[in-house]
Amino acid sequence: MLSNYLKVIIRNFLSDGMYSFIIIFGLAIGLAASLMIAQYVNFELSFDSQIKDRERIFYTYMRWQNSEQIADALTQPAIAPLVKNSITGVENCVRIVPFKWNKGAETNLRREEDGKTVFRTNVIQVYQVDSLFLDFFSIPMVEGNQKGALKDHYSIVITQRLAEKFFNNEPALNKMLWFSYYGYPVEVKVTGVTENPLPNSSIQFDAVILLYSEGIDNMWNWGICETFIKLHANASAADIESQINKVAAKPLSEIDKEFNSVNSIHLYPFKDFHFYRPTNSKGIATIVFTGDRRMINFFITLGIIILVISWVNYINLTTARALGRAKEVGLRKVNGASRKNIIVQFLSEFFVLHLVSMLLALTITQLCFTMFAQSTGSKAEWVLWREDSFWSITIGFLMFSTLVSGLYPSFVMSNFNPAKVLKGAFNKSQGGIKIRRALVLLQVSISIFLLMSIYVISNQLNYMQQRSLGISSEQVLVIKLDELDFDFNRTQAFERFKIKALNINNVQSLAASDVYPGEKGNGAQNYFRAGDPMPNMHNFQLHATYGEYIETMNMEVLQGKSLNSYGPNDSLHVVITERAARDLGFDSPSHALGENIIMNRAEGDRTYEVAGVIKDFMTSSKEAAQGVVIHHGEINSFDTRINFFVMKLSNKNLASTINEIQHEWSNLFNGAPFDYFFLDTYFDTFYKEERQFASVFGFFSIIGVSITCMGLFGLSLFDTGSRTKEVGIRKFLGGSTSGIMWLFSKEYLKLICIASIVSIPIGAWVLDGWLENYPRRIELGLDIFIVPLLLMVVIALITIGYQTFKAAHMNPVRSLRAD
Repeated sequence: MLSNYLKVIIRNFLSDGMYSFIIIFGLAIGLAASLMIAQYVNFELSFDSQIKDRERIFYTYMRWQNSEQIADALTQPAIAPLVKNSITGVENCVRIVPFKWNKGAETNLRREEDGKTVFRTNVIQVYQVDSLFLDFFSIPMVEGNQKGALKDHYSIVITQRLAEKFFNNEPALNKMLWFSYYGYPVEVKVTGVTENPLPNSSIQFDAVILLYSEGIDNMWNWGICETFIKLHANASAADIESQINKVAAKPLSEIDKEFNSVNSIHLYPFKDFHFYRPTNSKGIATIVFTGDRRMINFFITLGIIILVISWVNYINLTTARALGRAKEVGLRKVNGASRKNIIVQFLSEFFVLHLVSMLLALTITQLCFTMFAQSTGSKAEWVLWREDSFWSITIGFLMFSTLVSGLYPSFVMSNFNPAKVLKGAFNKSQGGIKIRRALVLLQVSISIFLLMSIYVISNQLNYMQQRSLGISSEQVLVIKLDELDFDFNRTQAFERFKIKALNINNVQSLAASDVYPGEKGNGAQNYFRAGDPMPNMHNFQLHATYGEYIETMNMEVLQGKSLNSYGPNDSLHVVITERAARDLGFDSPSHALGENIIMNRAEGDRTYEVAGVIKDFMTSSKEAAQGVVIHHGEINSFDTRINFFVMKLSNKNLASTINEIQHEWSNLFNGAPFDYFFLDTYFDTFYKEERQFASVFGFFSIIGVSITCMGLFGLSLFDTGSRTKEVGIRKFLGGSTSGIMWLFSKEYLKLICIASIVSIPIGAWVLDGWLENYPRRIELGLDIFIVPLLLMVVIALITIGYQTFKAAHMNPVRSLRAD
């Protein structure tokens, strides 16, 4: 019996090849897309699962609030020792800060032999940590041990990949390395080598050194640390959070008084740390927060949508094909086949279809997942198939989907009257037609929503990229000064380099700064307007600059003049952005000129005169323009030393110009590394997330729409085939070709119109909510609704056009002879 069923299945597959291809391939594509999304989601949800006691670890952060805003910030260095020594429910604390504090986690590490550098590399993720860091985060060691590796400030622990770079296959333990620390060469010993951090770990690093904690354990005026605490097994996070704020009440009240704000300390579960997103983040993040729970929810929703489309498509087509075999069922029943035989036959056929589709989907996923992961910026790998639970779910899905898709045709048709079936009554029943129309309506509704989404997302991305940022990043060369010659200070280095660089033909301007647009740098400082009886503090970004900084960045001066107009030693004038002018209470940029603003500092306020107001510039795709104060020269008591040279170049002979700059650099600075990048390349990363989102969404949306098109094509193939005699009669009675094509097409156009009534309002509501994430956004106009609808109509007409054209041009004699 089973062999007979298998023969029938193979015969049906071969005799109706196009139909079988559409059914199998359509479902396989949908399953493959859902499998890729499932692997991505599984990877994201698995973060930090390898860390011991992660349920007891909490990330500690500050919440800062004034009359204008609420923002989350990093913690002060004093919080960790205070918590560890004062609260019994806390087992341990660990702090992580960038290697160069607020100047970042990047440094140049080198190996020397006989006083000569034999290997040098730029290391991106170097951190200062407390001595318990390795044990706290359960970091496996290759060489050395967790508890003794970070024993002093001249020890360094590196990852296995970094050890291989420096020492090849030799043991790295006790070998020496060198780096520059704020202008001073430091020799350190490798006291440990760790395994490379796993891709699904939030704690990513290349090297760590012991935190320079002397003098900072009581510091409450510098939010620079990422602090993690581990609670005892029975401790309550809510109680510990309350206790922390009580023991820190005095220093927090002093901060509140100084900055006219309210500060509090909060705990965030480390098991969800991958998805942590600070509210209006202030300060510098030391570890990149890569997870986005909204993106996870989006992918889950998208995966379900694609699965529904492919499944509906599968059910619709298999049901239609099964109903087209009504006469076969009737003949089998006449020849003695029982209802059970027919049910088993159809369920077997549907199971084989699902099985073939699943195997094809697994093959597609295996081949395409790496490309998908790269497009999302994920480090996930296709490993889900190695888990037992995956195969249990897969087998369960096969059984469930076989029953659901085969339920209607097998159980209903097996119970139908053979006499009516042989007359074709069931094939033309209104019940069968209505079911197919409802399923098509669902598919088309989802497809219109997907087309709307693609249109809106692409328009928003183009809008952000094309709209002016308020500065020009093109042909701006940024040179890092980490390894600059130590014989003279950065100001002297700038003046010497300036003389040489401006003699190069294609160098248009030159400046120096502690930061460049987009880099947080020294973070924010509090300013208020002079003369205010009750000072209203405003948090603005600070840029310390030399030379033609405003000209090099092509910032638009709205009122006044740039700092380059003053002498090189002037430090009493500032230029502010129009946002800063508004926040400080000036009615217009012109009213700010000549007025004094005051920087609020614990060691004494400082007064500056506003020399000019520039147009706001953007440094983030999802944050509104911030208030910025541009100073001339370094500011004492701050780390605002020059860290970058910025140069505006012409676009002529760019390669030779860079070679000339590098030549002058090497001559001046004794072969210090010429480490540079172009600012527009850096700015391009602002839209990386949006581009990845748009490309992935577009890719899967096209898959969804394509599956719908395959369904429409298959149904048009079925409809034209089942109405062959009708077409012949109409042509015999004088019906035109265009009239017959319209006869078939109008049914699908009606469905598209009905689907649009449902999907367009829902799509507009969802997409408007998505656009709220962007301060610079497009508005939803009529084109947002009309273009996707017209596109769906065109796609549908093209999809069904071949079959309707073929049916309309069929010889009526052949049509009337069809069974």
